[in-house]
Amino acid sequence: MVIERIAQQVQDKLKVEQKVFVDPATIMLIITLVSTIISAIQKCKSKPEEAVLVAQYPDPKEQRMLKKTIRKKLGWIKYWKEGDSYYEAVVATGKNLTAGDFDVAYGELRTMEFRA
Repeated sequence: MVIERIAQQVQDKLKVEQKVFVDPATIMLIITLVSTIISAIQKCKSKPEEAVLVAQYPDPKEQRMLKKTIRKKLGWIKYWKEGDSYYEAVVATGKNLTAGDFDVAYGELRTMEFRA
């Protein structure tokens, strides 16, 4: 799955103390975070080409939305300690995504919605 691959890239870029110990809870949190972010981008930008521009060059409003999403998923304490690392890892990973990645991720999100 593309979403899991993106989440693994985010995990690799994290600069937190838990980087050495990769626990399943952290990767599940990152998968949920990536799914939420891609879903939000999909609601605003239906074409994968537009989504690539948002991922590579987020404007201040999109940056605030990303930070808010990370804060909601991590909780206040973990966000206060590690939120900047998560933000930097997500933004760095987003700069490497292609339109094909978003196209496949959009399809994966649709199938996930039908399963839920």
